[in-house]
Amino acid sequence: MLRGQRLSQGHTNGFPEFRLESEKVVNLPQRLRECFRSLRAETFEQESDEFRNLEIYLNARGNGLKIETPAVRY
Repeated sequence: MLRGQRLSQGHTNGFPEFRLESEKVVNLPQRLRECFRSLRAETFEQESDEFRNLEIYLNARGNGLKIETPAVRY
């Protein structure tokens, strides 16, 4: 739990997703930036190798999972 919310497993099979909080559809890079910001972590540059590698890793973890798009999250 973080700030009273259950943390997800970090699977990317629900992207793009509709965020109830912002009432917008966001993709994975946007969501990663939001996560970094909310944790007050130093973020990577938008098109950096680090960001790309993180996306590749998260997508690889979700291989074989059922696609749940469009997902709705708060």
